[in-house]
Amino acid sequence: MVTESLKDFSCRVSTMKSTFILLWLLPYVIYGAKLTKSKKSHPGSQFAASNDEIQTLSEQLYAGDVNKAGSGDIILNLQHKVSGSETGTGNDFSSQKLFNYVNEAKLFTRPTFNRLIALLDNYIKNTGTVESVSNGEIQEQNAFINEIFQTTIMKNLSSFLISKGYYTSVEDFQADLREMWFGLYTRSKGSLDSSGFEHVFSGEIHKGKISGFHSWVNLYLMEKAGQINYLSYSSDGP
Repeated sequence: MVTESLKDFSCRVSTMKSTFILLWLLPYVIYGAKLTKSKKSHPGSQFAASNDEIQTLSEQLYAGDVNKAGSGDIILNLQHKVSGSETGTGNDFSSQKLFNYVNEAKLFTRPTFNRLIALLDNYIKNTGTVESVSNGEIQEQNAFINEIFQTTIMKNLSSFLISKGYYTSVEDFQADLREMWFGLYTRSKGSLDSSGFEHVFSGEIHKGKISGFHSWVNLYLMEKAGQINYLSYSSDGP
């Protein structure tokens, strides 16, 4: 759990997964909600996905992620475990770093990781400040989107959504996904200061607390650079 400001960006980790999954922007896939009818549709399509279909798709996407970290690619040093009531105290119970080892030579040279990392420094952390997107950053966004659509994950997901009539082509889905991830919106006082990608992967400071920041890749890179301090971890359940 991350609650401190970025200047002494301390964090606690509940669970770490050695994988990079693209489902966070598709809640209907994760939670089994019914998909609403799209304006871009094929006549006579069903326009609904059953829970069984969504579960099967989710399992197929996970199994198809050949770029995710494998056994031994990430070694964590969890150290001290705290109770839920202690997560906001700011006490540093762990003298060592969280990450003992990450196989950068294997993982970060993969195109999907490489394109992702290039995007992480494109954002202003504090909400309330208008994001200025340069032509170079737009090129990085396009490169990332194009790269992930070469993966089995996105090919299978595209096929599923097209078969249900939500998109008429891969290009339609790709354009919509790009807007979902990189389209700017406001979190503070009307300023276009945020995006889905920034919130999830880069992280933001909103009202003095860390918001988003769900990427283990960014967590590792910031710890390596000395920009965060790992305090301890907490966990609910197995």
